Amino acid sequence: MFGEAGWYYIVNRTYSALSVFTGYGTPLTVFIVMDVRGKEGCSMGPLANYITLDLDGLIKRNSSGANVTDTTMVHEVGHACGLWHHDSRNNLMKDSSNERDDTKLTRFQRAFFRNSKHVTVL
Repeated sequence: MFGEAGWYYIVNRTYSALSVFTGYGTPLTVFIVMDVRGKEGCSMGPLANYITLDLDGLIKRNSSGANVTDTTMVHEVGHACGLWHHDSRNNLMKDSSNERDDTKLTRFQRAFFRNSKHVTVL
């Protein structure tokens, strides 16, 4: 059902006493795979404690051929923390990384993100 990687995740996922009883501070696991069909990454939203990225979701080449960090992983972490797509090109949650110009969040998105079970603010 889960395959070898899925069972490894089920057996080895980390829990703290705080996260077991309250859900607060729940770790987020990132699986990096060879290919996510038709996408660079995938998140099941706040219902899951993992995200999946393909290799293209980590690093891209810019027009001069240099490797640059992609924002796909941070975008998918946003989904895992309960954020949904936003229409603005300068917003991290823009649905396409090719159209995303920046990594800004609105005030509402920042507040929502900070109240996620995956975020611990000290």
